[in-house]
Amino acid sequence: MKRIVFLILLLLISTLSQAFENNLAIGFRCQSVESVFGPKLSVKKIDADEATGTPESLFIEYEGAILEFFSDDKGFYLWRFHITSNDWSYNDVIKIGCSKDFLLSLLGVPESVEKSENAERIYYRLPHRDGWVLLKLVKEVVVEISASEDWS
Repeated sequence: MKRIVFLILLLLISTLSQAFENNLAIGFRCQSVESVFGPKLSVKKIDADEATGTPESLFIEYEGAILEFFSDDKGFYLWRFHITSNDWSYNDVIKIGCSKDFLLSLLGVPESVEKSENAERIYYRLPHRDGWVLLKLVKEVVVEISASEDWS
């Protein structure tokens, strides 16, 4: 039941596409990235490529997060991100420092798990679009969060 409520919450947050301070959700849209998340460390713009059908994109690095946006006629669209600081959150719920028990209570059994000597990577499919979330844990605590739409 908790997982269903959480999935509905994720869907609602993403559907509304509201910008909460440093809160990320795949599919987030904005007219101007500059006005949403504050000072940037770096910005790399890549022009559209008609041969491959790739739209104009922006790679923006902030303190503790890297965001990748595509541009279309409606503005900018967040399609991939990587978080390494607890100043950022995923869907206003998951942050760096969350425990593995907290994640499992919210999200349930992961799609897959990879373990190495000092880290564990937990994969979940996005509940509201074709994509995934990767949570890297060290000593059962989240240290990195990545998410992306699957364009394959």
